[in-house]
Amino acid sequence: MNSNAKSEPRLPRLILYSVTHLVHDLYQSFLSPILPVLIEKHDLSLKMAGYLNPALRMPSVFQPFIGYLADRRGTEAILPLTMLVTAGAICAVLVMPGYSWVLMFTLIAGVSAAFYHANAVTGVADASGGRYGTGMSFFMTGGELARSIGPVYIVFLIRLLSGNRIFTAALPAVAVAAVIFFTNHPGGDKRDRSRTAGFWQAIAGGKKGLLLLLVIQLLHRFTVYAFAYFLPTYLRETGKSLLFAGSALSLLEISGAFGAFIGGTVSDRIGKKWFFLISSFCIPLLINLYLQQRHIIAGFALLVIAGMFMLSGNPVWYAYAQDLVPEFKGTAASILMAFGFLTTTASTIAAGYLGDVLGLFRTYRILSFLPLLSVVFILMLPHEAPQGARPLGGDEKVK
Repeated sequence: MNSNAKSEPRLPRLILYSVTHLVHDLYQSFLSPILPVLIEKHDLSLKMAGYLNPALRMPSVFQPFIGYLADRRGTEAILPLTMLVTAGAICAVLVMPGYSWVLMFTLIAGVSAAFYHANAVTGVADASGGRYGTGMSFFMTGGELARSIGPVYIVFLIRLLSGNRIFTAALPAVAVAAVIFFTNHPGGDKRDRSRTAGFWQAIAGGKKGLLLLLVIQLLHRFTVYAFAYFLPTYLRETGKSLLFAGSALSLLEISGAFGAFIGGTVSDRIGKKWFFLISSFCIPLLINLYLQQRHIIAGFALLVIAGMFMLSGNPVWYAYAQDLVPEFKGTAASILMAFGFLTTTASTIAAGYLGDVLGLFRTYRILSFLPLLSVVFILMLPHEAPQGARPLGGDEKVK
């Protein structure tokens, strides 16, 4: 039987994967709001505090190899363990006695997160029934919602709890891990263990498409995440209150969650290349319209639309990568996910440097046009084959 044959997505499994993503990434989103607490408690410099985000993100470089193992061996059974380790490690950060311990537990959380994401995207692809865009939309919606809910959740608990009682924050992870464990985890699809292709052989068929996709993702994410990361700072510089700035960021993230939910399904209908092209033109336009806007209501409306376009591409990148290498879907998606995490870190550093030199307004202006540079690479992408047909990156020439 062709494992790639088109069938209906398994909705209950996709919903469960989305919930696991929401709960897991809830804890990854804690780092930014707890930084002031850690800085005060351990008397950290901003440079020392700055090392924590790379410690959380850098283990993602191993995701492609973990995804390859998931494709070969079906290792989604470890998802409950990764939920518990990530939640426990992040909560432990708040009670550690020194900076070295904080850094170590942040790194542990990062390694656990790498194992979670690489294995989860493999299971999502299996549950998608060939409609990878739809499947990844469900999955990425959970992650986007986590970034909206997580900061509020942990700040609320810090105000209520102290000492070891902060581990109460891990209860959602314990509950979801129990559901996964006792329902035999949301995956369960059998892997073809007879596949003996090495890692580089596994991705060789879709190599050209993957390289082009990495460049396109780089140009888009550089703009999107630099804009989101410094949005509250930019609004404070323009005289807005901290509450206003935080509300604007939450609005951007919430609208992005809706965009992620519909993005993959829309791309399955109109074609992923068309979806990339539309986003490449709309993102620069919306950012520049927002920068020129002085009316509060119109500004919020533009943020809602911008958030939908900016973050709707996330599930589509991963779905297209899975189309390119359908026999190793977890490997392909994990390559993009790992590269995306690194790009996010690099974009905030570069935007911070440019912001110090040019100011955030000019920095936003310059970075807003990066997605336009991706158009030439989008046009070079392989044409999409009908879902369930031969791989896009296969040996046969796709016309």
